[in-house]
Amino acid sequence: MEDSRGPTRFLGDLGDPCVRTISNSLPSEIAREHLDGPLGYDAAGGAGSGVCILHRSVLTEPDLLWLARNAELGPDRLRVLLIVGPHVRFHQLQRCGEWVEAIVPEATAPDTIGRLLDVTVDPPPRSPAREPVAVIGSTRELLEVLADACLEAGYPTRASRGPAFDGPERLLVWECPVLETGWPEALRQACRGRRVVTLLGFASRELVARAREAGAGACLDLPCDPADVVRSLDRLSAFRVGGSRSVA
Repeated sequence: MEDSRGPTRFLGDLGDPCVRTISNSLPSEIAREHLDGPLGYDAAGGAGSGVCILHRSVLTEPDLLWLARNAELGPDRLRVLLIVGPHVRFHQLQRCGEWVEAIVPEATAPDTIGRLLDVTVDPPPRSPAREPVAVIGSTRELLEVLADACLEAGYPTRASRGPAFDGPERLLVWECPVLETGWPEALRQACRGRRVVTLLGFASRELVARAREAGAGACLDLPCDPADVVRSLDRLSAFRVGGSRSVA
């Protein structure tokens, strides 16, 4: 797959289950390359145009040097989307922030990276008639922002405060109460016969894994970009619900 400036490729440790999940969320046309050591200067093809989706569990000095050298290429640089694990230090992110186009947490990358690849990844086609959506959250401010985004995208939307869901809608955006005991079972109940975009506070790979095991169709961190919520609804709307879990 290519954008207007060249090919797109994904680099990361494909032996890591979290990295494989990110890789599997990308279009099949994108080249995958296994990388489990430091990022040498030629690891992403050297100088050249295109898109490099790069996962790093840690950022080493060779990694930072490569990012700096790539940025110095100006218009001929690779467009770098950096996906980071929890062991990357804040001061390192500050250093490389101006060298990359975006920095994405690994836990929610499968449901956010597509929007950042807007010139490369086409969203799934929306059905002519949007399905009704329920938005359940704990604060009025969050509900207003998300409900407005869903309505603007054409989804009939009902928003309400509360930790539980008992409405007829088959599409659900739910702020999951992860601080409450038994939240995985509550999410499992919410996912029965529904497709759920799950909003998680301080999403980690462990938290996201538990939410997906409970049936979540998409997992986003809080705060989240409303555009990612809409994109997740678009994706989930393209699939049917089967059994007791949402299927994507």
